[in-house]
Amino acid sequence: MSSKTRPVVGIMVIVIGLVHTVMGLVIWLSDETATATSAEHVWFTAFGVIAIGLGIAIVELERSRGFVPPAVLAAIVAVMLYGVILVGPASGFVSLLIPIGFGVYGWLRRRHRLARAA
Repeated sequence: MSSKTRPVVGIMVIVIGLVHTVMGLVIWLSDETATATSAEHVWFTAFGVIAIGLGIAIVELERSRGFVPPAVLAAIVAVMLYGVILVGPASGFVSLLIPIGFGVYGWLRRRHRLARAA
Protein backbone atom coordinates (compact mmCIF):
# COMPACT_ATOMS: atom_id res chain seq x y z
CA MET A 1 0.00 0.00 0.00
CA SER A 2 1.26 3.44 -0.87
CA SER A 3 1.26 5.74 2.13
CA LYS A 4 -0.29 8.43 -0.09
CA THR A 5 -3.18 6.21 -1.17
CA ARG A 6 -6.40 6.80 0.72
CA PRO A 7 -9.34 4.46 0.05
CA VAL A 8 -11.71 7.29 -0.89
CA VAL A 9 -14.01 5.40 -3.27
CA GLY A 10 -14.47 2.43 -0.95
CA ILE A 11 -15.25 4.67 2.01
CA MET A 12 -17.82 6.58 -0.06
CA VAL A 13 -19.54 3.34 -1.06
CA ILE A 14 -19.52 2.21 2.60
CA VAL A 15 -21.14 5.50 3.67
CA ILE A 16 -23.80 5.18 0.95
CA GLY A 17 -24.46 1.61 2.16
CA LEU A 18 -24.71 2.74 5.80
CA VAL A 19 -27.21 5.46 4.88
CA HIS A 20 -29.20 2.94 2.85
CA THR A 21 -29.28 0.46 5.74
CA VAL A 22 -30.31 3.09 8.29
CA MET A 23 -33.06 4.31 5.95
CA GLY A 24 -34.38 0.76 5.64
CA LEU A 25 -34.45 0.32 9.39
CA VAL A 26 -36.12 3.71 9.94
CA ILE A 27 -38.80 2.92 7.33
CA TRP A 28 -39.42 -0.45 8.96
CA LEU A 29 -39.62 0.91 12.51
CA SER A 30 -41.73 3.95 11.62
CA ASP A 31 -44.30 2.16 9.47
CA GLU A 32 -46.94 0.54 11.66
CA THR A 33 -48.24 -1.52 8.75
CA ALA A 34 -44.81 -2.87 7.77
CA THR A 35 -44.30 -6.59 7.99
CA ALA A 36 -40.99 -8.42 8.18
CA THR A 37 -41.00 -8.78 4.40
CA SER A 38 -42.28 -5.35 3.32
CA ALA A 39 -40.56 -4.62 0.04
CA GLU A 40 -39.40 -1.09 0.73
CA HIS A 41 -37.43 -1.67 3.93
CA VAL A 42 -36.11 -5.03 2.74
CA TRP A 43 -34.80 -3.29 -0.41
CA PHE A 44 -33.09 -0.50 1.52
CA THR A 45 -31.63 -2.74 4.21
CA ALA A 46 -30.45 -5.60 1.98
CA PHE A 47 -28.81 -3.42 -0.65
CA GLY A 48 -27.32 -1.21 2.05
CA VAL A 49 -25.57 -4.23 3.54
CA ILE A 50 -24.45 -5.35 0.06
CA ALA A 51 -23.04 -1.86 -0.61
CA ILE A 52 -21.13 -1.97 2.68
CA GLY A 53 -19.54 -5.29 1.66
CA LEU A 54 -18.72 -3.93 -1.80
CA GLY A 55 -17.20 -0.83 -0.21
CA ILE A 56 -14.98 -2.94 2.06
CA ALA A 57 -13.76 -4.91 -0.98
CA ILE A 58 -13.07 -1.67 -2.85
CA VAL A 59 -11.10 -0.33 0.14
CA GLU A 60 -8.86 -3.41 -0.04
CA LEU A 61 -8.37 -2.93 -3.81
CA GLU A 62 -7.51 0.74 -3.35
CA ARG A 63 -5.00 -0.10 -0.62
CA SER A 64 -3.33 -2.90 -2.55
CA ARG A 65 -3.28 -1.34 -6.04
CA GLY A 66 -3.41 2.37 -5.29
CA PHE A 67 -6.52 2.82 -7.47
CA VAL A 68 -9.86 1.21 -8.30
CA PRO A 69 -9.55 -1.05 -11.37
CA PRO A 70 -11.63 -0.04 -14.42
CA ALA A 71 -13.65 -3.28 -14.29
CA VAL A 72 -14.86 -2.45 -10.79
CA LEU A 73 -15.72 1.10 -11.84
CA ALA A 74 -17.62 -0.30 -14.84
CA ALA A 75 -19.60 -2.59 -12.53
CA ILE A 76 -20.55 0.37 -10.33
CA VAL A 77 -21.58 2.33 -13.44
CA ALA A 78 -23.73 -0.63 -14.57
CA VAL A 79 -25.48 -0.79 -11.18
CA MET A 80 -26.04 2.97 -11.24
CA LEU A 81 -27.47 2.93 -14.77
CA TYR A 82 -29.71 -0.03 -13.97
CA GLY A 83 -31.07 1.75 -10.90
CA VAL A 84 -31.60 5.05 -12.70
CA ILE A 85 -33.44 3.32 -15.55
CA LEU A 86 -35.48 1.02 -13.31
CA VAL A 87 -36.24 3.34 -10.39
CA GLY A 88 -35.77 6.75 -11.98
CA PRO A 89 -33.29 9.61 -12.07
CA ALA A 90 -34.54 10.95 -8.71
CA SER A 91 -33.39 7.74 -7.01
CA GLY A 92 -30.33 7.49 -4.80
CA PHE A 93 -28.47 5.57 -7.49
CA VAL A 94 -27.29 8.91 -8.87
CA SER A 95 -25.25 9.34 -5.67
CA LEU A 96 -22.90 6.67 -7.07
CA LEU A 97 -21.63 9.26 -9.55
CA ILE A 98 -19.49 10.75 -6.76
CA PRO A 99 -17.41 7.63 -5.99
CA ILE A 100 -17.32 6.80 -9.71
CA GLY A 101 -15.86 10.24 -10.44
CA PHE A 102 -13.24 9.91 -7.71
CA GLY A 103 -12.41 6.39 -8.93
CA VAL A 104 -11.94 7.47 -12.54
CA TYR A 105 -9.81 10.43 -11.41
CA GLY A 106 -7.59 8.15 -9.27
CA TRP A 107 -7.22 5.61 -12.07
CA LEU A 108 -6.31 8.29 -14.64
CA ARG A 109 -3.85 9.93 -12.23
CA ARG A 110 -2.17 6.57 -11.61
CA ARG A 111 -2.06 5.84 -15.35
CA HIS A 112 -0.41 9.17 -16.12
CA ARG A 113 2.11 8.66 -13.32
CA LEU A 114 3.07 5.26 -14.76
CA ALA A 115 3.33 6.70 -18.28
CA ARG A 116 5.70 9.44 -17.10
CA ALA A 117 7.88 6.89 -15.30
CA ALA A 118 8.22 4.76 -18.43
